[in-house]
Parts: sequence; structure tokens; C-alpha cells
Amino acid sequence: KRKMDKIVDFDTAEQDKILVDKKAFGLRGKPKFKSVNNKRQLNKFARKKFDFIYENKTGLLYFNENGKKSGFGRGGLFASSSRHSNLRCLLVL
Repeated sequence: KRKMDKIVDFDTAEQDKILVDKKAFGLRGKPKFKSVNNKRQLNKFARKKFDFIYENKTGLLYFNENGKKSGFGRGGLFASSSRHSNLRCLLVL
């Protein structure tokens, strides 16, 4: 948690977006993003091919480096936002 970025004052109503450099994450093609409501869903979708998973309840954003394999590989928690910030849009360049 010490190394994660903190997203402050994020508001989709103000057209705020999060930009991620896909080269920095070693991604090819269009990354997949999933927003989940709880830890159970987070664990379920961490075993699928979603590159980024946002947990609404905690405001935590994860990078799933290893696709369908168990866990997040060399990824994991990399950013947090205030709870209920309604993070639904992640733009990857």
C-alpha cells in the first residue's frame, strides 16, 4: 500500500479520467477494465482476463498482470481513490 498512487478529487460528473500508459504495464491491444462491488467479485475477476479491476467498496484499483492465473502476478494494488468515487472509466494510452 505504501507504493500505490492516491487519486484525489476524482469526479466523473466533471469528466475526470485516469490515463494509464499501456507500455508501462506491458500491455498490448485494448486493455480490459472491470468495476466490482466487493472482495468476492474482485477475487472472481482476478482469475479472468481483466487487466484492471476497481473495487467500488474500498476504492482500490488493481493491475492484473497474469491474466487468468490465480492472483495478480507482478501486478496487484497500485492506486486508491476515495470510496464511492464511481471510477468507471480508465483510459489506457
